[in-house]
Amino acid sequence: MALASVWGEAYRNLIAGVGGSRVLLIVVIVLTACGVLVPQLALLRADARAVAYQRSGAATLIVTAEGRIDGLRCEAFQQLENVTAAGALREREGLTLALLPSTTVRYFESTPQFAGVLGASGTGAGLLLSDEVADAVGWRDGETLSLAERGRVPVAGRFAYPDDGRVAGLGYAIVGDAPASSGLFDECWVTVWPQTPIVESLAGLVVVPGGAGAAAGPTLLQANATLGARFSADTERVIWSGAGIAAALLIAAAVAFHVRGRRLELASARHVGVRPADQYAITVIEVTVLAGIAMVIVLPVAVSLIVSAPSIAVPLMWHAVQSAVLALAGAIGGAWVGLAGLRERHLFRYFRER
Repeated sequence: MALASVWGEAYRNLIAGVGGSRVLLIVVIVLTACGVLVPQLALLRADARAVAYQRSGAATLIVTAEGRIDGLRCEAFQQLENVTAAGALREREGLTLALLPSTTVRYFESTPQFAGVLGASGTGAGLLLSDEVADAVGWRDGETLSLAERGRVPVAGRFAYPDDGRVAGLGYAIVGDAPASSGLFDECWVTVWPQTPIVESLAGLVVVPGGAGAAAGPTLLQANATLGARFSADTERVIWSGAGIAAALLIAAAVAFHVRGRRLELASARHVGVRPADQYAITVIEVTVLAGIAMVIVLPVAVSLIVSAPSIAVPLMWHAVQSAVLALAGAIGGAWVGLAGLRERHLFRYFRER
């Protein structure tokens, strides 16, 4: 058959819906959508859980050794791989708010990089207020804070420290700046993402030998242990790794079943002189068109998911392209498998089984 005849035959079969090709199209669309979108949704879910894990403080470790933490060594943790923030903390005498003279607020001094551990908003020098303190005094960006002991003082920003299982102390508190070299601190907070055991292995390096409590040694704890000691996306990984392959295999099975359902028609065509190579070409064109229609429908949704999460756009795009290619390969592979078992000499048997 001439190439134009091959294309024409494939076109007529699709327009006529030969062998239930319209039903096959619906099946291919559904399976392509599952293969392309399900891995993306799994990635988005894993990313959302990872963000929640970090924001909860679960990725932050605290080395505690009262009066024995070297602030400079603590901040030096930031030079390590995967350490996103590190800072030292010590508690001082509480402060009294001018608006609430009967209430004493816990006051902490921290090294300059500690604001990164808290995820504090705002920039510049000044105090950091917990959300509860900021809300209690009605503080807004750019305003100062009136303290009974110090008068009006600048405020750099605020930080969230909800009661969601975090280590107690900073929920209703004020944090002020102190140079890392200004004496010893009580705690060293280190945020590690992605998580590695490097902080656990080097925790003792930030502790100054000697002093009260030296015999007990430093303690290491998680800022928030409610979400587990380690973040795991194993469930989502199984989904985004296997959904595209599973969908491709199901598409191949559906196409092979579709071709097998047309075995009498195809064997009859061979009986009157149509070459197997031409049948392969016609059938591959048909299923490729069906897969292409499915992708035209599904890929805009996939693109919208990619746009909605720019931070993981590359893996989202990669899995969408990979799954789309697998779906096409499954459709073509199913056509070849279905035709491979077809024999012209079985024409009369196909006729009896119809």
